[in-house]
Amino acid sequence: MTDTPERIQTSEGKSRLIKHFEKSSINNHNEAWTNLWETNNDDMWDRGKPSPALINLIEQRPDILSPITADGRRKKVLIPGCGKGYDVVMLALHGFNATGLEISAKGVATAERYAREEFPSPQSYNFGSSTSRPEKGSVSFIQVYPGANLILSESDSCRLGKANYSIL
Repeated sequence: MTDTPERIQTSEGKSRLIKHFEKSSINNHNEAWTNLWETNNDDMWDRGKPSPALINLIEQRPDILSPITADGRRKKVLIPGCGKGYDVVMLALHGFNATGLEISAKGVATAERYAREEFPSPQSYNFGSSTSRPEKGSVSFIQVYPGANLILSESDSCRLGKANYSIL
């Protein structure tokens, strides 16, 4: 990891992250992501907190981003490439049942550790200017295995004996 913040782009117009992926074929990008985690180079995309723009959108547009459906069910959110889990935890703190997907076992363990520490006593950076705090949703993380081309989500109707899957 670097000790100083990286410039977004080098004089060649490429970030360290782009340079890393240029070294491998598209077929090896899963391994390239895992390599970044395993070599402690996970700082290339980490801002250390959830997306302020996403927080503002959720808080300013409850008409379209309410965590509760019209019939009272909690909405589910899937965050692929969730990194250290900042957005996953923030979404759960805003009332969603949030699931983060990550390719690296180390990434999932890092996100789970962050969630255990942050969820019970959240820092202020998880919230914008809204004073409304809905009931917390849930947080979970799933390791997506290299080579997985399809993710199926079991819908609520499956529990009622009807096969109904969504392709994510």
